[in-house]
Amino acid sequence: MTREKAGLSRAEIVRQRRARRIQPASARSGGEAHRPITVITTRDPRTASYGNTTGRMATRPLGTLQPSHARPRIHPLSGLRPGWRLISLLLTLVFGVGVYFSLTLSYFQVASPLISGNTRIGTEELELTLAATGQSIFWIRPDELAARLRLNYPELTSARVKVFLPNKIWLQVSERIPLIRWQHGDGYTWIDASGVAFRPRGEMPGLISVVASSDPPAANPEPADPLSPPPFLGAEVVEAIRVLAPHAPADTVLTYDEANGLGWRDSRGWQVAFGVPRHDAPIKLRVYESLVGTLIAKGIYPEYINVIYADSPFYRMAGDQEECSGFEESCGSVDAE
Repeated sequence: MTREKAGLSRAEIVRQRRARRIQPASARSGGEAHRPITVITTRDPRTASYGNTTGRMATRPLGTLQPSHARPRIHPLSGLRPGWRLISLLLTLVFGVGVYFSLTLSYFQVASPLISGNTRIGTEELELTLAATGQSIFWIRPDELAARLRLNYPELTSARVKVFLPNKIWLQVSERIPLIRWQHGDGYTWIDASGVAFRPRGEMPGLISVVASSDPPAANPEPADPLSPPPFLGAEVVEAIRVLAPHAPADTVLTYDEANGLGWRDSRGWQVAFGVPRHDAPIKLRVYESLVGTLIAKGIYPEYINVIYADSPFYRMAGDQEECSGFEESCGSVDAE
């Protein structure tokens, strides 16, 4: 080596040294370029999503760049997923607004109800009792309105309320038909065929008039219908009044008192008493007519005739305390045939 250097100039020697230093570096770089590329496997879900939509693990060599078109795009609202709380809140708000408007809008407020079936009770009176005009149709309870009418008006046998959207109410009622005009003292009431008493409305022709000096006997137990008032007269008393009334003299009213029951004041001067006939009212009438015929034939005009017991009628003369039996020959020997 020294010999070679001896024949070379100093500049050539420097170039040779520099060449020897560069030679190994180039060899090393070339070797590294031919080394196999290390493959890295990742389980990061974010890395696995690049270019892979099948859900498998993605592999890419270390040092390689990910293509720009495979980079995921994140929507700004992708993290806001509507849960059940949010849905419940929205539904509550919607229903709340709907209920508010349904209760406040005039479109759903009840107008004047349509009423039918009433003949003696005024339409305005029924409308005031209903107290439904101006209310929301959704607050109306048909059963409650019908019960209110039945409790306020005993003269109603039925009341049916129907509601129609958006704001219509239809009321159909049925009134009791009065049969008896029952007077006690200065007041009077109407009574129908079932014995129920209710408020009279003026005067009605054709009713059977009864003037009472005491209360009638207790009627039957409470009716099965809880909205129907208890009867004022028992069914047997009502039937007795219906049977006796046609046989009373013209322009004569029936009378009632606790001791004598039903009867009337005859225009010929006597008071007749029938008691409270149950099923024997026709028999008592025949006994009475037979006894009156016999008395008139004999010219006897008593003050009082009693046929409370059909098998033992009697009469009493004016100013006489003695009771004369119709089957004994006494007090003028009057017999009932």
